[in-house]
Amino acid sequence: MTQQARPARFQTRKEEKGVSLSSLVPLVTGTGGALIVLLAGMGLFLTGKLHPDPEFQRIITENDRLREANDLLRKASEELRAQNATLADASNLTNNLVTALIGVAHERRAAENSQPPVVLQLPAPDPGVPGAGNVGA
Repeated sequence: MTQQARPARFQTRKEEKGVSLSSLVPLVTGTGGALIVLLAGMGLFLTGKLHPDPEFQRIITENDRLREANDLLRKASEELRAQNATLADASNLTNNLVTALIGVAHERRAAENSQPPVVLQLPAPDPGVPGAGNVGA
């Protein structure tokens, strides 16, 4: 029997010197690779490579600007509340004044017409209703 040449896929590979790409795949996909990626990411984060400093400075200045605007709005809101309280007091005073003026006008009209003021009287209690004797007392 003669030996036939094996196809290329069945040929044995000669030992290569150095590191091949196929030998690195299990290291990258395994637990060790995950740990290396995690440590590298943590190192980049702690050294400030993953979050650039200019971006943080922009966010800090925007936050300070928003805080100042919020303080101004809070002060304006407090001033509006104080104005509303003053207006409410003024409206109560005006209502009391108008009520007093109406009372004075009624008294003057009654005095001018010489009519006694209207006094409401309760009806006489009905003796047939129990407890009706206590109505006027």
